[in-house]
Amino acid sequence: MHPWSELIIRLILTISLFFYLLSINISAFPIIELGLIIVLSAFYHFAMNGFQIADINEYIPSKGVKLLAKGIYITSFIILCHFIPYFFLFLPVLFYDIQLEFPMRVTVLVLLTILGFILNLGIFTCLFIGGLSLISSFLRSLILTSTKQETKFFSEINELSYMNQRFKEEQQHLVALQNERIQSSINTERRRLVGEIHDLLGHQLSSVIIQLGALQYMVDDDDTKATLAGIKELLNTSMENVRAVIHTERDSTVDLEQEIQHLIDHFTKAKVHFTYRNECSLDTQMAHSVVNIVKEALTNINKHSDAKFVTIRFLELETQWSLLISDDGTMNQLSTKKDHQTGIGLLNIEERVHQLGGNLHINHEKGFRIFITIPKKKVD
Repeated sequence: MHPWSELIIRLILTISLFFYLLSINISAFPIIELGLIIVLSAFYHFAMNGFQIADINEYIPSKGVKLLAKGIYITSFIILCHFIPYFFLFLPVLFYDIQLEFPMRVTVLVLLTILGFILNLGIFTCLFIGGLSLISSFLRSLILTSTKQETKFFSEINELSYMNQRFKEEQQHLVALQNERIQSSINTERRRLVGEIHDLLGHQLSSVIIQLGALQYMVDDDDTKATLAGIKELLNTSMENVRAVIHTERDSTVDLEQEIQHLIDHFTKAKVHFTYRNECSLDTQMAHSVVNIVKEALTNINKHSDAKFVTIRFLELETQWSLLISDDGTMNQLSTKKDHQTGIGLLNIEERVHQLGGNLHINHEKGFRIFITIPKKKVD
């Protein structure tokens, strides 16, 4: 139940008792009793719940604090009844505020009802207030039970919602893995077929072309030579068409992310954090150049750096791709150019970047860093 709902119930109960007090015209100044019960109720509420405003850490009082607050509340109520007898009429407010177990609730109610008889408030008034106190106590218990059930219900809903969301995420992940494996299998099969066509048909066509060339020198008839020359030219054209198809097919089966990941999987020098975000296709030459650049950089790190952590990022931007390869090691040989093999490696990287029309930036402060930008080109 919302805190405002409980506050409204308290106000209705308190004001009803206030008007009941006015109706029997017992006290000349009933506003005093009203103010005192509001102060006592507010004290008990803050002792049990803390001065909470909006979303702060939940206040949970200890058992000792709870017992002390209830003891002060009941003791103060009895003392006030001694000085202001008709303050006893607000007993239902006290029973609404404090939450007592059933045996203790009945015991306290009987004792306080006896207090009303001692104060000579009349049998009807004492029984009426005692019955109303019992009703307000059970009403409070009912509200607390309903609140707990509501909290439990929403908690279960949140848990189910969380589990459903996790299930959807896992399902999407499994579907993505399945699609990736299917695509990988398709690409592998396509590469196998392309390789077989290249090895078998290409070899056979080349043999036939060579044999036709030899046969041209073995015949004397000009018409036969012309016919053989035409057949040879046709086979050469067919051979070029096969090569073109193979080249195009290989272009479409290059998986840059998979190729880089393959290099990383076989790199054991240091831990590698790999980030790949790219949707646009790269042609075969460009993809192989990027792979070779990464391979060259990892080779240099493996041979000449004491790095413990390597970062590789290949990102697609609006007009270009960016490739970052950095580590946390030291590679002084690069800056002084004392190591010939390392220098050759960087020259190879620089040459490949130049062929791609890109830019290369190298920095070796606080580790080693290669940053490359490659302009986008349309893939035919």
